[in-house]
Amino acid sequence: MASIKDMGDGKFKIVVSAGFEVVQPPKGSQDPPVKKRVRRTTYYRPAAATPGARQREVKKFAANYEAQVHSGQYIDGSGMTFSDFYRVWDEHWASSSKNLTQRVREDYKYMIDKHVVPFLGTKTLAKIKPFDIDEIVEDMEKHDYKPKTIRYMFTSVNSVFSYAYRKSVIESNPCNRVDLPRVTRNAEIHPFTMDQSKRFLSHLQEGYTVYSAPGKRKRVKDKNQSVEISGYKYHKDYPLQEQAFLYAATLEGLRRGELIALTWEDVDFKRRRIDINKAVSKTKDGQIIKDPKTPTSNRVICVTPQVIEMLKELKVQEKKKALSLGSLWTGGRGDNFDKNYVFTRKDSSDMLSVDTPGHWFHKAVRHYNEQLEHNEVLEDEEKKKLMLPEIRLHDLRHTYATIMIANGVDIATISKHLGHASLSVTLDIYTHSTIANDRKAAEKAQQIYFGT
Repeated sequence: MASIKDMGDGKFKIVVSAGFEVVQPPKGSQDPPVKKRVRRTTYYRPAAATPGARQREVKKFAANYEAQVHSGQYIDGSGMTFSDFYRVWDEHWASSSKNLTQRVREDYKYMIDKHVVPFLGTKTLAKIKPFDIDEIVEDMEKHDYKPKTIRYMFTSVNSVFSYAYRKSVIESNPCNRVDLPRVTRNAEIHPFTMDQSKRFLSHLQEGYTVYSAPGKRKRVKDKNQSVEISGYKYHKDYPLQEQAFLYAATLEGLRRGELIALTWEDVDFKRRRIDINKAVSKTKDGQIIKDPKTPTSNRVICVTPQVIEMLKELKVQEKKKALSLGSLWTGGRGDNFDKNYVFTRKDSSDMLSVDTPGHWFHKAVRHYNEQLEHNEVLEDEEKKKLMLPEIRLHDLRHTYATIMIANGVDIATISKHLGHASLSVTLDIYTHSTIANDRKAAEKAQQIYFGT
């Protein structure tokens, strides 16, 4: 039976007999083999509040621990390296979809393989200290990794050590006492202003001009001679699918993966609502459909009439596309058409690639700025002011939030619309926007009470 000893600081020492092992004498010695008792030791700190409840909790833990030792399931952190246990973590915990999504598991493993294994791979698990984790952090800082990336590395390796601690492989988690760089979320947010958003959306509907500069072209028959080619230009419209996607991203603040995962049955045209109940994630094995980012990301949102009208037009266009493709269209038809994806690949019913919308967005910004460069009416200084910044597609989500806050929409409504895990997440991300709004409120109070 397991031996339990109260260490006096809320922690209990549990010792279990693991039988005997035969220790062979040194080679050449005349001494007989020695039979030696083997004991396994671990420590446990119960969470219960009362003495009696703590005793019961410790006894239950000790019984499970003893069963593991006797069945051979017990893993000793003093006898295996970090790399060895890392494989155990991956096989028994990380590979379960209940614990990590496939994409997150891949991201964690990438971080650990790249940044952690080179430092800790051959070290004994139980001997790894906070200073060892600090060394990894310092190395990443030295190589100019952003605080957000360093923290993600920490989250990844902390998952391994937390699992080891829960399974009593180690006495304490070294990650609990590591100093991490602070992340300033607002520093990574670069949204469009209200004026920039309006000009961007107008540009999507108006289309753009393609310019070709004058040049020379070699003759086909005589490659040694060339002819002068005059410059030309022509107008081009953005495909409706591109317009609808970028309008929804800007006006609704939806995540890229949420939009790509939409099917027509998720769109309620009569009530002007969209049901966000799934998302797309990119993995090594391709794109997969998964649950939204957080439980609160599973939501039904009201959308603007502009977005609904675009989606109506897009649905008609998709039905025509299905007819034109004939047998090449592998999606649903008739009553099953609504099971098709809203945003699809060219000449196919397949789900859109997660990389495509980013290309659409950057192309549209680039074309808009090219129009300004060719504008012969505006002065250079005016053109410079009107240029759109090269921001990320995800910054359209931040654009939605900052504009809604600036226009007095309450933060709880914005948080719910965005599908944030909690109101505090929204407040944390958009601190600068809420402070600006709060300053306006203070100025308004001054005006109301004192007229200045």
